[in-house]
Amino acid sequence: MAKTANEYRLAFSGLEEGIHTFEYVLDGRFMDVAAEMAGGQADDALPFHNPEVKVRATLHKGERLMELHFDFEGQAFTTCDRCLREVAFEVDRHEDIFVKTTSGKDAPMQDDEDVWWITEAESELDLADYFREVLILSRPMQCFCPDKADGTSGCDPAMLALYAEEKETEGQGNDPRWDALKALRDKIDD
Repeated sequence: MAKTANEYRLAFSGLEEGIHTFEYVLDGRFMDVAAEMAGGQADDALPFHNPEVKVRATLHKGERLMELHFDFEGQAFTTCDRCLREVAFEVDRHEDIFVKTTSGKDAPMQDDEDVWWITEAESELDLADYFREVLILSRPMQCFCPDKADGTSGCDPAMLALYAEEKETEGQGNDPRWDALKALRDKIDD
């Protein structure tokens, strides 16, 4: 696991058994780290930008088992899927992770979505990649500009006009080989 900035790591080795609370801020600095992990520029590699998310992590440390509870609250921004304007989406997630300690003699265990395995030699958890995944999964499948008070679309009118123009010219001068497919699509739309 690659090391990231200290601010996204949780050092547990010197903590006594019991409950401990940590807070993290996911903002522009986090975007630099997340983009580096994704292998590119932040705008190109991630489906969100400009996050303003606070993470509260509660660690219940036991002898060989740690329980982590994360509360993510805030918002991030993405582009509207219809008109490409910037639109905010809420990040409000609650996640639980179990961290189990294994000795070097035990067979290596694979992490799954709710259980992470670490060796006795490890003294901290790098949370940056996990935070990036949570933000990615927080983005709705489809993001659109919010509707106006009168119920009309809040999307860019110029972009909506382009869509309407494209729809009008859609049936003109098309390849006849596609007519059967269009008929099927029209049947499904009805």
